[in-house]
Amino acid sequence: MASVPMPEYGTWKKRISNNAAGALLLFTMLHVTCFTALAGYARSSLVSYLGIAILMGLVIPALARIEARWHGDALRGLTDAELSVRFRVERARLWGAAIALPFVWSGLFLGAFLIFTRLTG
Repeated sequence: MASVPMPEYGTWKKRISNNAAGALLLFTMLHVTCFTALAGYARSSLVSYLGIAILMGLVIPALARIEARWHGDALRGLTDAELSVRFRVERARLWGAAIALPFVWSGLFLGAFLIFTRLTG
């Protein structure tokens, strides 16, 4: 019976890093698109700076924590099957957040802008 080589732990680290990089690219494209449209609607360039602040202050540190989880020793003793399950869950969360968060955040800011304009004017 032939044995199938199991991926090494380093392979999982590389796979999560690749997914994190791809999700960050997708998130950034959607985020810039949403906040550019919001800035045009609000007629304010400050909204674009707010979008950059979200990216730098929230998203990049969150990705750093994901990377740290996979590059640390906490997962070293797990079997390949356990790593596979954790990887699939982490990847689903990562890509789900990359797709949903730009729309959620821009929707929240649009709602806040509309409420603010109704109250002030």
